[in-house]
Amino acid sequence: MAKDIEDCACPLCASTENRKVLSGKDYLVNHQELFTVVQCSLCAHFFTSPRPTAESIEKYYPNTYMPYKEKMWLWKWLEQSLNSWRARKLAQSLPEAARLLEVGCGRGDFLHELKQCGLQVKGVELSKEAADNARDRLGLDVQRGSIESYPLGTEEYDAIVLRHVIEHIFSPVDACRRFANALKPGGKLFLTCPSIESLGSLFFSKYWQGLELPRHLQHFTPKTLRMLMEKVDLRVIDLSHSMVPNSMIYSAGRFVEQKTGVSAPRFFSPNNPFLLCLFTPIAILAALLGKAERISVIAQKRSDTKHD
Repeated sequence: MAKDIEDCACPLCASTENRKVLSGKDYLVNHQELFTVVQCSLCAHFFTSPRPTAESIEKYYPNTYMPYKEKMWLWKWLEQSLNSWRARKLAQSLPEAARLLEVGCGRGDFLHELKQCGLQVKGVELSKEAADNARDRLGLDVQRGSIESYPLGTEEYDAIVLRHVIEHIFSPVDACRRFANALKPGGKLFLTCPSIESLGSLFFSKYWQGLELPRHLQHFTPKTLRMLMEKVDLRVIDLSHSMVPNSMIYSAGRFVEQKTGVSAPRFFSPNNPFLLCLFTPIAILAALLGKAERISVIAQKRSDTKHD
């Protein structure tokens, strides 16, 4: 095995017993490199193993990685509108002028909307370019670095937000234990990630966009996400399923390309009104059945809980 690749035990329960689920390509950096998703035989958590080491993972995050890229004007407007609505909804659930940390804040667009809602915000972001953009363009307090290296105090924040971040973390239990410790009593952790139990995952399998191998080290289900929160003594107060037709459209494009050799990225795009009309009802149905592409959890620290 290459020195920059490692086998790992289950990141949730440390069991070394697992079964292979699938092998898929890295569609971003090296299209020939295969990575394997396994499922723990003890707790049923899905994870990538073998996986890149902590020292080598950064090479799999080029500046072309989608969260770092500037969006087209239409999607930028739609994303800003959604971010504004989500930020207002989140802020309404917190005390006035609450202290909030966003982990993996990217270019800072959502963090900026939260700041506009009157919250005291900070961010941490692995990408230097994205972190610099958040500071220079939006004037945000964003530190560049990994969450493992970011200094977290005790009972410092009213809320911590991780949108599509937890699946990138090597040791989610250790990370969430630090987040729990950094929350004030009654503070909330907001998590969003893909669901490997989604309809898209079940249908497209190794072509499913939500795998994002090898950048996604963890592949959660609603059950294992709840399990993670219980391990760090956070109480799940809400778990919701979001309809995401975009992911299905990209997965369909990947499926067709690999099966036929025909690449049609402009056709298999959310900008295609035909495919958007085709997949949106499917995505809505999947959400209603609890098989959506995306799951979100709000977990709360108990008011009488102290963490070391």
